[in-house]
Parts: sequence; C-alpha cells; structure tokens
Amino acid sequence: MRNIDDLQKVKAGEGPDIVLWGSSTLYPQLPEGNLIDRFLLLTCPIVLGKGKKLFGSTSHPVNMKLVRNDTNSKGVIMTTYEHKGYADVADAESDREEAHQ
Repeated sequence: MRNIDDLQKVKAGEGPDIVLWGSSTLYPQLPEGNLIDRFLLLTCPIVLGKGKKLFGSTSHPVNMKLVRNDTNSKGVIMTTYEHKGYADVADAESDREEAHQ
C-alpha cells in the first residue's frame, strides 16, 4: 500500500480485520480517513516526562465509545474503544468538561 486511498480500498473489500500495532507515523492519518473501527489501548504506569501526542492532530473530533476496560496485576490499563462517528465540536467540549467534573 502506498497511501491512505489504497488502505481505504482494502478496508472496503472482503477479508480479515486489518491490525496496526503502534505506528506513530501511520495511525494519526487513519482517523482522518475514517479508517479506525476500534482502538485497543494499553496504558502503562510509567512517567517518562515527555513524548508524542497519542492521536496527533486531527481536523475534527472523532467520537469513540468505551466498550471494555480492564486492569492487570501490574497496573496496566487495557481499554477498547469503538468508533461512533464524527463529533460536533461543541459536543466534544461538553464531554471534556463533564469528564473533568
């Protein structure tokens, strides 16, 4: 595959799920192209001090629904989110304020 358009064609076809394991250069483009159906995130209890943004920059908010949340014995938080569609910016701000209360 050479670009996001190629990936859209593969996703639209028949076949198994496409899995991407941690690519800080490729995955930020995927929400923009509406190519993410599910995020499986592992949050490790380590403070590094700085790093890359998890989702980079997107031109629009993307709604994700939490469908599973587990913690293992080492404190790693495993969350699964599914794509719910694109969010209205006002709705995203409201959700953010609600989460901080």
